Amino acid sequence: PAVAGRPVEVRVGPNPSPGEVAVTVRLDVPATLTVDVVDALGRRVARLHDGPVPAGDHTRTAATAAWAAGVYTVRVTGASRTAVARFTVAR
Repeated sequence: PAVAGRPVEVRVGPNPSPGEVAVTVRLDVPATLTVDVVDALGRRVARLHDGPVPAGDHTRTAATAAWAAGVYTVRVTGASRTAVARFTVAR
């Protein structure tokens, strides 16, 4: 879902996921972003990107085979930009 007033959007699929997930970040303008996946306790389990990103759609994948089943959050952060998306790892 898009964050009101901020040009960043994040989508995750498939959801629920038995394996690999695709995280797509859409930007209206170039930005420097960090894209992290955190577990239900707030611990980072993966960093998918850290650095500059041009405007447009950008997809990164995350292999979830070693993660416990449960709910995870993708957190996209940057200067004045924040977006989150939740997904479930199902076994």
